[in-house]
Amino acid sequence: MGPVLQEIMEPELREAERKGREEGIQEGIQKGIHGTVEILQELGISGTEIRNAIMKRYKLTEQETAKFL
Repeated sequence: MGPVLQEIMEPELREAERKGREEGIQEGIQKGIHGTVEILQELGISGTEIRNAIMKRYKLTEQETAKFL
């Protein structure tokens, strides 16, 4: 890529990189929540307790939390 084209494309490339990083972080958080839920279920913790803990820890609504249970 030539220097002129690179200068023109730089803001778009930076934005794409930022979005990719943000999506990766969100994916990691979701995997962590799923893993935590599975472990707590295996330990016999009630769904209500798990839901409340996930909502509190990750500041999620009941609707957002429901997709992990």
